[in-house]
Amino acid sequence: AAHDRQLYDAARDYRSPSALSNYLDQAPLGVMKKPVENYQKWLNTKTSELALTLTVTHISWGRETGDDDGIELIVRLNDKAAITIPGLESQSNTTSRLNAEGYPFKAKLEEAMTLDVSLQEHGWFHGWFGPHDWGKQTRKVLVKELNGLRLSIRTDELNNIVTFGLKGIQDQPELPNWKEG
Repeated sequence: AAHDRQLYDAARDYRSPSALSNYLDQAPLGVMKKPVENYQKWLNTKTSELALTLTVTHISWGRETGDDDGIELIVRLNDKAAITIPGLESQSNTTSRLNAEGYPFKAKLEEAMTLDVSLQEHGWFHGWFGPHDWGKQTRKVLVKELNGLRLSIRTDELNNIVTFGLKGIQDQPELPNWKEG
C-alpha cells in the first residue's frame, strides 16, 4: 500500500505524462487507477485536435443602444462564416440570451484563431441605404479562450458585449486524496 500511495502522490504532485504512466504501470494495488486514467485522457485532449462547437450565449446591450429590431450578429472564425443571427431585438441595459445553432469546427485548444464579430442594423429605414454599422471587433485568441470570452463591439456611440461559449471541452478532472481499496 505504501508503494502504491507513493506512486500516486507523485502522479498527483507532478501531473505529468510520465508520472501518470508510472502509476498506471507500476502501482501494485492500483486503487487510484480510474482517477489517474481520467486525468491522463484529459491531459491528452490538451494536445489533440477536438471536435468543438462555438456558440454565442448572450448579448449585453449597452445603455446607448436603444430599442431596436432587425439587428444581425455576424461571427467569422479564421475568415469562415461561423454564426449569423438575424432579427435580434435590442433594448438598452438588457441582456438577450441566445440559443442559436453553434458552429462546429476542429482545433487544438492551444491553437490561435482569428475571431471577427460585427453587429449591423437592418431596420426599414436603413434598408434604403444598406445596413447600419453597430460595431466590429477582430481578435486573435487561443481556442481555449473562446469559452466565456466577452467581446466588446463598439462604435463611437454604442457599446454592446457579445459572450461566447465553447462546447466539447472537458473540465479538468480531480485527482483526489489517495484512499485504500
